[in-house]
Amino acid sequence: MAVTYPQLSHGALQQILADQKVNRPVLQIIVYKQMSQSDQLKYRFQMSDGVETCSNFVIILPELIQRISKGEFEKFTVVELKAYTCTVNPGIGREIIVVSDMSVVMSGAKIGKRLDKQESNGGFLSNAGNTSLNGKPRAEPSKTASPMAAAKSGVSGPQSVCPISAITPYFNAWKIRARVTSKANKRNWSNARGEGCVFSFDCMDESTEIRVNAFTKECDKYYDLIEVNKVYYITKGTVKTANKKFSNLANDYEITLNSDSVVELCADIEVSEMPKIRYRFVQIKDLESVALQSVVDVLAVVKNVDECMSITSKKTQKELKKRDIALVDKTSYEVRFTLWNEVAEQFDGQTNQIIAIKNAVVGEFNGRTLSGVSSTTYQLDPDIPETNILKEWFEREGQTLSTNTLSKSYEGIRDNEWKFLSQINEQTVNGDNRSYFNIRARVVQTGRNPIYKACGQNGCLKKVTDNNNGFYHCAKCQTDSTQYEPRLVLSVALSDCTSEIWITLFQEQAEKILGISAKELHELQESNPPEFVKALTASEFKE
Repeated sequence: MAVTYPQLSHGALQQILADQKVNRPVLQIIVYKQMSQSDQLKYRFQMSDGVETCSNFVIILPELIQRISKGEFEKFTVVELKAYTCTVNPGIGREIIVVSDMSVVMSGAKIGKRLDKQESNGGFLSNAGNTSLNGKPRAEPSKTASPMAAAKSGVSGPQSVCPISAITPYFNAWKIRARVTSKANKRNWSNARGEGCVFSFDCMDESTEIRVNAFTKECDKYYDLIEVNKVYYITKGTVKTANKKFSNLANDYEITLNSDSVVELCADIEVSEMPKIRYRFVQIKDLESVALQSVVDVLAVVKNVDECMSITSKKTQKELKKRDIALVDKTSYEVRFTLWNEVAEQFDGQTNQIIAIKNAVVGEFNGRTLSGVSSTTYQLDPDIPETNILKEWFEREGQTLSTNTLSKSYEGIRDNEWKFLSQINEQTVNGDNRSYFNIRARVVQTGRNPIYKACGQNGCLKKVTDNNNGFYHCAKCQTDSTQYEPRLVLSVALSDCTSEIWITLFQEQAEKILGISAKELHELQESNPPEFVKALTASEFKE
């Protein structure tokens, strides 16, 4: 029985190379090979439309490369190009066609040879007909210019948009339309080359996600413009290999905005067409097997919300705000999720609400935990199908079930574990592992010089140096100022019936022991030294 071969898109290659967009052309793979002179794995294909051949097809996307390795696109296979982009490779000075999505029409094993014009049952593209022998529409030139041609002519709008998946360092004239899924806070930086600020945001379209970075001038220009869940046109950024240390997105590239970049808010009529935030949910039970510092998405029920509290960072001596939230899901496992600073203060979720968290960091602190970072976002009672499923489970049985807890409770440790001072030794507090326990002891002595002068600018609490000219220098901020913030680092000797130890208390804890604020104590030190000493010793021999 004779084989009916697929119809190829005769004349498509000529039109594609002339910057005329051809919708979903059907081509035959003649040969392909791996491009060895590259830091990134990629393949070069030669394809035929039944009339002409072209060797300028390049495949870079990991998803397609994986399909190549499985033998899906073997020699003589007929494929349909679902998404591709034409660009000029500056290294070779000629056009290349970057393929971002294609599907198999008929395998090369079944065809077994190169199809000529007659065997591929086609005619040159014309207005005479638009239906192939297999009932599929024949590829026709698009009335819209290609992304490259549109960029050259200044055409704007959705018609000149290319998918994020098509962006590579070799494609310069791109324009994407994407929804912002998360936005990091602005950060200041300083090094030997200078100083500046930076922020980043993640965005997505129908094809994939990508991270966008903005430094200094671009940071100041676009920080207030970018809002989570809004849709933007972005053009003319620098595309480079993504730093996977700081990004968990399924994209090998990221964009850095430059002086030529343009970011514009989309019209409302176009926003409705864009996909909403895409989650890759991990069940709480499975967090035990997830590598530490991995970034995950979680959908859970809010079981409990702790009050926002202040702590002092042991590493930076900065005062931080934190809020712990207990989460539970259908696996009947519970985990602690910690929010920090402004996000912790502004959290308004209630118990029994559904919360969808994107980009939470998996940690290990008295068990497995989740922590919010600058790129973490959350939605309460999100409008997704999984919300109703989880809510029905919780109302039906979840709220009455006992849960397995991945994160140990601070309060449980503090309430149940008491120690004498003689039991506190190197085995009790081992290296960097933190231990929690209760003691009952008497303050027998306090340090006599607990106050230090801190910078206090933009949250910096580094110790400043007196220039002896009325100004104080901060080595971290590289600034001189007449102002400083008094801070406390108080050494206290504790004694019980078994032993005596010295401990160090920072700011809030020191103020509680002394019963006076750091500012008030500093004023006494400057104006009334006897009262200063009296305030320091007032807590001695008290429990």
